[in-house]
Amino acid sequence: MTLTAMLDVLLKPLRRPLCTLLSGGALLVGGCSATNEQLSPSLQLISRLPPANDASGLPDELSKPVVMIHFLASWCSLCAFELPYIVALRRNEDAEHVGIVVIAIDDSPEDAVALAARFRLPVPLVIDTSGATKGLFDLADLPTTVLINSHGAPVAVRNPKTGEMTSRFVGAYEWDRGDLLRSLLALK
Repeated sequence: MTLTAMLDVLLKPLRRPLCTLLSGGALLVGGCSATNEQLSPSLQLISRLPPANDASGLPDELSKPVVMIHFLASWCSLCAFELPYIVALRRNEDAEHVGIVVIAIDDSPEDAVALAARFRLPVPLVIDTSGATKGLFDLADLPTTVLINSHGAPVAVRNPKTGEMTSRFVGAYEWDRGDLLRSLLALK
């Protein structure tokens, strides 16, 4: 273990209080939660989308080392099939290193709100009625999940269906188990 990694482990419990103290509550210190200006352009766009549920945790999710951006729609049957696996991933695994944000596209705000309530979604769900993220992330099919870091760069893991390294997953995946879960946890 490197010295930096050891210090990170030792100082982790103090990070949020120390960040708040040093920044006067604004959390501007490196290694602390990102402000909107510190996010990549793609994550800044996501941070400005209207919420369908309690999205108070959105800034924290977007500042994690790896951000899982999951695109769906309430009318998409594969999306409804996959969503419980994302819910289980967040509820059962350590949330320190992988942020999760769900984006409803090609959907009405009312249907997105109902979807969040139906699955008791424990992560922020935001609504993109403009289609801006659809174009930015070059989406063609739903569901699609994209893994990026807090700077907006792709983060690749092994796709259990193809065996290839990728940062883009099209179709339904069981995120809370097997090789895919092991790959996500290895990103720590």
